[in-house]
Amino acid sequence: MYRCFFLTVIVLMTHALPLLAEPFRLFNRSYGPSVEVYGSFNTPPDLADIYQNNAKFELYIKPSVTLFRLSKNTALVAYATLVLLKDSDGFAYNNKFTFALGSEIQIRPSDAVKLSFGGKWKLEREFSTGVLRGGFVWTIGGSLYKTWRPRWLPREDESELVLSGWANFRHPGSLHLSERTNGQFQAFVKLAAAIPYRTTGLEVVPFVSVLAKADQKGRDFNNRFEPAIGVELKIPVMGDGTVEIGTKTAYQHRFATRTSSSGASVYVKWYKRF
Repeated sequence: MYRCFFLTVIVLMTHALPLLAEPFRLFNRSYGPSVEVYGSFNTPPDLADIYQNNAKFELYIKPSVTLFRLSKNTALVAYATLVLLKDSDGFAYNNKFTFALGSEIQIRPSDAVKLSFGGKWKLEREFSTGVLRGGFVWTIGGSLYKTWRPRWLPREDESELVLSGWANFRHPGSLHLSERTNGQFQAFVKLAAAIPYRTTGLEVVPFVSVLAKADQKGRDFNNRFEPAIGVELKIPVMGDGTVEIGTKTAYQHRFATRTSSSGASVYVKWYKRF
């Protein structure tokens, strides 16, 4: 099953998706769209006991185009997202297809920080139940990516520290009927050291990270704190694309039930922008 998914990703990235990023003209204006392709394969996908023998595949395709530039650092952006989720245990919420159309105001207060405010119309279909849901979702988001070289790093190589992260608030957090009045907040921050491996183009990346989630209704699965430590091998592909193969050990505390668990996981992540 997962072999077919990976082959689909390869075909899309090498043939179909670059065509969507071609410039075009509309109403005597030129537009330069872009397409982001990213995803992951994780096992186990979560530290809760019910997921320990599970594996999860995620694929995201996001074409976008800048409609208007309101200022040097502010723009109105329209986008679409296509999401495919599959897991080996067959949970309905982890086996579905999602499509969304949206727009947002993007603000760049600095080269390292991006903020966004907007909304999207979202449609999802669960494979196992056949349930189809749709609705409008308000979104607020932000991302961070900064690199620097402290003085104590060896001068003879190109090692650097990388601080990255993201945060978002969605309302509703889910299209399920019981969640229609529930907003959800998520945030992730990661501090890593990118260490080149000789002249191969590969990077060894040890890191520490923290994931936090909270919602308005206090759901157990949406209210947690998860620090982790791990290491990744970062592989360049197709120019500026990357594949990251990693492992991490994490501790997860769930506030609603005051329970916790810990464990290790392995994963593959990929990202490419056209």
